[in-house]
Amino acid sequence: MPTSPQPSVEEILTRQRIADAFATLANPGSDNTRVRLEEDERRSVARAVDRSDHHLAAFAHTILDEWDQLDLDDQVAGLLLFAEIANHSRNAKRELGVQR
Repeated sequence: MPTSPQPSVEEILTRQRIADAFATLANPGSDNTRVRLEEDERRSVARAVDRSDHHLAAFAHTILDEWDQLDLDDQVAGLLLFAEIANHSRNAKRELGVQR
């Protein structure tokens, strides 16, 4: 049985998902599916963090490792951190492309 490709970090960390995650902070009893990270999403985020030279990359791995034990507000902050690291990496690649 063929496996589906893992989602890209851009597909995982959308602005809408992060906005929805923030909305769960106002109503913690609501559906937290936008904050939950599935295993394939965690692997994609971990790969993006591995490729990054961001100064908080090691800390991001710690957050991923402890994801299921984190409080909701820490998970939302984690999503923001992962998005920051992904954006940092994309911007660094873009700058390298311009310098060539």
